[in-house]
Amino acid sequence: MAIGIIGIANNSWGAGASDSYAYVSQMDPLRGGSLKVSIAMAADVPWPNALATFTPFGYAAVANEPAITPITGPGLPLPMATFKTMAARPSSSSCR
Repeated sequence: MAIGIIGIANNSWGAGASDSYAYVSQMDPLRGGSLKVSIAMAADVPWPNALATFTPFGYAAVANEPAITPITGPGLPLPMATFKTMAARPSSSSCR
């Protein structure tokens, strides 16, 4: 019991590893309907294979596009995106 309390009290509550970051960062693209994340600045840098510089762990470059996509499965991010959508406040443009 004490170990559980200490573990919960000292948890970072952040997405810090490659898998957890990929899961958490998939939520908004899933809500938007596409898992591609555009990295427009990759086309502007002067070195070869620039997209690899902007690709975090847990993601892969999309072929022939300045975009990345997650390589982790959507099993966990999908319910997280659903709950985020259900809990989201309406935008100011839809409140009248």
